[in-house]
Amino acid sequence: MAERELKSLEALFGDRFSTTGMRGETVLRVKVKTKKALKCCTAFAQTLAANIHIVEVSCPLSRKKRNTQIEGFLMYIRAANMDDAKKVMNIFHAFNDDHMENGQRPFKEIELNPRKKSDQ
Repeated sequence: MAERELKSLEALFGDRFSTTGMRGETVLRVKVKTKKALKCCTAFAQTLAANIHIVEVSCPLSRKKRNTQIEGFLMYIRAANMDDAKKVMNIFHAFNDDHMENGQRPFKEIELNPRKKSDQ
């Protein structure tokens, strides 16, 4: 399922898509690791692309502890500036609320300027 969604995201963003990850002040991170999140990630990306210019999207794979099975991925989104980053956050929260099922949102959170675990 994760591989299929990554292909959809790559088709949507073209040369603005990678799988390396990124950092920076205008970078946001969304964890896409549950089935519900995987089902909604392409629709969320399409909603973003329809409403704001996204500079780059990067989605490194996330594997289970023994590094054998793909668990999902992290979606890094680079906005052009801080105003656009705030718009991404607003779109995220509206999308998450609109796609709630049985009291659960597809995504848990969005982080602005995410840090490596070792930097926290």
